[in-house]
Amino acid sequence: GAVMLLWLNGKKSGVKPSTYANYAAIVQNHLLPAMGDLPAERLTTGPGRRIRRTEPGGARRRGAPAFPPRRSPTNLAVLKLIADYARERWAFCPTRSFASTGPRLHAPAIDILPPEEQAKLESHLLTRLDSYALGVLLTLYTGLRIGELCALRFCDIDLEEGLLEVNGTMLRIRETRPNGPARTRLLIDAPKTRSSKRKIPLSQFFVTEISALRRRAGRATDYLLTASEQFIEPRNYYERYQRMLREAGLPPHSFHALRHTFATRCIENGLDPKSVSELLGHANVRITLERYVHPSLEGKRKFLERFSPANRGQNGGRSPEDS
Repeated sequence: GAVMLLWLNGKKSGVKPSTYANYAAIVQNHLLPAMGDLPAERLTTGPGRRIRRTEPGGARRRGAPAFPPRRSPTNLAVLKLIADYARERWAFCPTRSFASTGPRLHAPAIDILPPEEQAKLESHLLTRLDSYALGVLLTLYTGLRIGELCALRFCDIDLEEGLLEVNGTMLRIRETRPNGPARTRLLIDAPKTRSSKRKIPLSQFFVTEISALRRRAGRATDYLLTASEQFIEPRNYYERYQRMLREAGLPPHSFHALRHTFATRCIENGLDPKSVSELLGHANVRITLERYVHPSLEGKRKFLERFSPANRGQNGGRSPEDS
């Protein structure tokens, strides 16, 4: 426990506030209760695997804290960082102890708006195109994260060049206090990663609508979503988004579903994965392909139809479209 707190204290000035808040929550809520009383030299594979035993189908040691399964890999990753710190400073806690094998967690299903739902939502938004509706449309066609959208100001948009620049993100972080209840605070910070700071081309539709909104706002430093110097924070904008879905007669979707939908539509319409990765602000293409891009069943059907026996016999392996 002492090693964990020393590591955490050292991270306070070396990482983003949001990253530190995540580290603190994992240490305070998960790692300390599980192994805070364990001698550091005994931090080996066995205790490390205790973190993994809440996975589906896994047995949990009697009396061991129950970690949320979806956070288990993150807990183990932070524990490895602490072990590296202890090994470098005191020459114990071998890193290889945490290369544990076990059942891999299944990635959660990606929430994507089907084409018919996307069309229905867009039709509803265009009938009431205020700044909040424009924000949802903008996310559907740029893949912005909700925090990036809430932090977006008019000065981040070059209307002459038709370019939107992501320079920051807005988020509410939880601060864990050792002698009191946790509290939250709102933070406008740098984008999630270095790759998240990016430029996104805008279509003429958005240039026209944002230009009109900018004329009503008056100041370049005003926020896009409110067209004023006052911002709307992500959780409040999320509630407005859910209201728009209900008004459009659609089921609930996460706000991130708009980002997933944008990535998927880009791939379906032939944009190369590297470009999609850069538009989304991912560190590499693999993240885009594995986490966000999920080809539709209809797309798979059309592709496989090209290799049906009938097409091969008539066109030498080429589809009628190719001919």
